[in-house]
Amino acid sequence: MTLRVQILKDKLSQSLGLPFQELLPESAIKQAISELKIKYKKRLFDPIITLWAFLSQVLDTDKSCHNAVSKIIAHLAEEEVEIPSSDTSGYCQARARLPEKLLEKLFNSSAKNLEEQMTEDHLWYGRNIKVIDGSTVSMPDTVENQKEYPQPSSQKPGCGFPIAKIGVIFSLVTGAAVALCIDVLNTHDIKLARKLYSFLKPNFIDKLEAVTLQKRRRIYRTLLKVIVHKPVPDRPARTEPRARKRRPKAYPSMTKPRHELRKQLQTA
Repeated sequence: MTLRVQILKDKLSQSLGLPFQELLPESAIKQAISELKIKYKKRLFDPIITLWAFLSQVLDTDKSCHNAVSKIIAHLAEEEVEIPSSDTSGYCQARARLPEKLLEKLFNSSAKNLEEQMTEDHLWYGRNIKVIDGSTVSMPDTVENQKEYPQPSSQKPGCGFPIAKIGVIFSLVTGAAVALCIDVLNTHDIKLARKLYSFLKPNFIDKLEAVTLQKRRRIYRTLLKVIVHKPVPDRPARTEPRARKRRPKAYPSMTKPRHELRKQLQTA
């Protein structure tokens, strides 16, 4: 985790009230609710307050519902609204009522809004770089979750939690996740990445489709040189193991240290 990310995370967790009301305005949530035609009763734990508290709870070091309710109370006190009970049952029920399609809508719109604020100065050599990464998430131990996302075989039945594998496309410029897919835990990373291909725009590498085959190959060779440029730092007095004589291989063995071959390739 970078220092900047850690600072922002600490700032959010140490804030009083509900800091996400500034990052995710009430107007944006109401617009999404209106577009999805979601009906809800006017109550203390409405979707807006509940969503702000839920996002804070996820990022907070203290992830208890009691801590989330205390942030709601601090927010309502600042708004000079009647202070509710500190009981967490109302908040937990409201969190369970949050529509999944609302979260998905806000996920997509937030990433899109950040992308629209980009300028040419933010891009890397004029490229809007995307990064694909994967992780795992656990969920409550229910029959439905266990059926959809079984717990790892290393955990004894009844003693573990369902775990799902997620794949995400991040924007290198904004840091926002622009696409997400979910699958079972034993899914290979490559298979998970293939599910994200549909979220990439056609001709994502600008003007590459229009160039000749010869120019494409030249671009490909250039990319290879960029890839081999110091992938492993040079270490003094280190001899490349593959430069020694070993049993026959199906490919030619290295006859020089890696840094010399890399330099030769870059000047080719």
